[in-house]
Amino acid sequence: MKSKAKREFRLNFNGHIGSQFEKIRIKDAVNSEGYKADDDQILPTNRRWIQLLDGADIITQGYKEQNGRVKISDLATRKYKYKIISCDNLSKVMDELSRKSKYQALLADPQKKENIDGFSIPGKKKIYHKTNLTEEQKNFVIAHELSHFLLGHEGRIFFKCSSKSGENKELLEKPVYNEEADKLAAFLLMPYIHMQELVKESNDDIAKQFKVPVRAVEKRKKELETEMNIFCYIPPSIRK
Repeated sequence: MKSKAKREFRLNFNGHIGSQFEKIRIKDAVNSEGYKADDDQILPTNRRWIQLLDGADIITQGYKEQNGRVKISDLATRKYKYKIISCDNLSKVMDELSRKSKYQALLADPQKKENIDGFSIPGKKKIYHKTNLTEEQKNFVIAHELSHFLLGHEGRIFFKCSSKSGENKELLEKPVYNEEADKLAAFLLMPYIHMQELVKESNDDIAKQFKVPVRAVEKRKKELETEMNIFCYIPPSIRK
């Protein structure tokens, strides 16, 4: 019998039944109280927050090292059959894609392209990232792009901008999509069950353990306070 935790993810944004959660992606259950289809600016509710925590805990099983570090590249390539492509010249790849009409509007502005660390094409199961990224940056880009797929976001192409460039909304990506992808990426890379044991450690030490940017740790720590003290959250993997 499938666990209750898995059954809870069987609805997508509009409440339609999705029967392929275990094989394909998170079909996160969000009813009319949690998400308004006509308002893409709304941030995730507490209910949605917990569901994303549950989903991250479930799908990373078997892809964690002993210290809790998630092998995000293996998760993307082995479990979800993505191809990860490192590019010396990401702009050149995007120029080639921009010649195709379905991507042209998204890739037309050269100034925007300079700020992109990576992007993905869910329909082709490909994630592209700059070659010169640090391991920590690369891990977050991969996790962010994979999260768009796991969340069932609608779109032909998604982007991850550098922290210096500001919000992705300038690249025609819905702000709520970017927010959710960042949140799930953090949950995937910094599992709750291990983060709660490290909450008193320095941000630098945590970043080193999980191989993630320090800025991501800072944000994750703030979320952890709510998860521990208000939600009293318990991951599906250790629930009785």
